[in-house]
Amino acid sequence: IGKLSKTTQDALKICACIGNRFDLETLAAVKGTSVDMALDDLTEAIKEGMIGKIGDLYVFHHDRIHEAAYSLVNEMEKSAIHYKIGKLLYDTATENELQSKLFYIVDQFNLGVKMLQDNTEREWLSRLNLEAGKKAKGSAAYAPAFHYLKSGIHLLEENPWEKQYDLTLALYTESTETAFLMGDYDRMNELAEIALKHARTTLEKIKIYTSCIYAS
Repeated sequence: IGKLSKTTQDALKICACIGNRFDLETLAAVKGTSVDMALDDLTEAIKEGMIGKIGDLYVFHHDRIHEAAYSLVNEMEKSAIHYKIGKLLYDTATENELQSKLFYIVDQFNLGVKMLQDNTEREWLSRLNLEAGKKAKGSAAYAPAFHYLKSGIHLLEENPWEKQYDLTLALYTESTETAFLMGDYDRMNELAEIALKHARTTLEKIKIYTSCIYAS
């Protein structure tokens, strides 16, 4: 890869951030060029056998090639590219596309979290992680669900129980239940203790106690 032109290397870096499979439209949009220009930028890598095509998508021929290209991207570049990919897909997605691509979009934003501008944007992404966590939990993908919910909690402001009560309660309640479903009772008890300390109503506390009762 180091022997390729800088233009091709830059294109491969973006492709690596998109994933093992990618389309020219996304590459072009991130680079701010035309689809034809994006293809030109990849031609050298295609000729070298690093990139191939399956249907409408382009792919790295081997995971190691993908990993090598990704390793060339420094941390700030990674954040910027991932954020740009997430924003591009979110801004252009229909409601149905947003649901079908929710995990991928949230993953991109989480990898680009350093680029978030303010607390408003952090709260928005926290809510998006909550949505992804609930969807993953509903599909019995408990480990990914917990990861999204934990990411949502990390995006909260200081003193979130005072400033973002509803969102914070939802994240902790869902995390407590997901930890129970994972069989991680220590983490469940830790989260439940925090949530029960701050929950305001009996009904809210019952939802949290339920997981603890089932686990006992």
